Amino acid sequence: MICTVENLEQLLGNSLGRERLAHSRRVADLAAELCVARGLEGRKGELAGLAHDWAREWSPAQMRRLALRDGRGESALEARYPVLLHGRAAAVALREDLGIEDAQILEAVACHVTGRPGMGLLAKIVFAADFLEPGRGFLDERIRKGILRMDIDGMTIRVLEEIFKHLRRKHRPIARPAVELARELRSS
Repeated sequence: MICTVENLEQLLGNSLGRERLAHSRRVADLAAELCVARGLEGRKGELAGLAHDWAREWSPAQMRRLALRDGRGESALEARYPVLLHGRAAAVALREDLGIEDAQILEAVACHVTGRPGMGLLAKIVFAADFLEPGRGFLDERIRKGILRMDIDGMTIRVLEEIFKHLRRKHRPIARPAVELARELRSS
């Protein structure tokens, strides 16, 4: 089966609420735009952006069951907060249910929640687009536009910094892969 944006959007329309589907569409649009600006195929950004939250509204048990099929195990933080597994679960579903084998798309979907060291360009784009899409009300528009003008590593670091500030304010733990990604990007 060849997965098109149209049939993926129809599938998501049957499994996501209206607001999350609209968010996913905005992420897809921004990811496609960022891909084209950086020499990647816009369709890949659109597919990964659209699919990134496919598993976000599934039960914790369903997320866990699917995510663990990727062979990466489960961290203590993921066991405590199974919602952190929704990207990995969606990537497994894309591969198993829709036959998507594109490693860049699967990585982008799997890594969009916390990021991780060694992420490729598409994964960084989807990670940033998820945070920076224009429907996000928590980010000042001037700051958002400023971040979008950065190179992809600078953009990813700024997104991580904003996420870290938010998590610290809420007294929530920061996922180790996110910390390691920030460290990697700052040292390059």
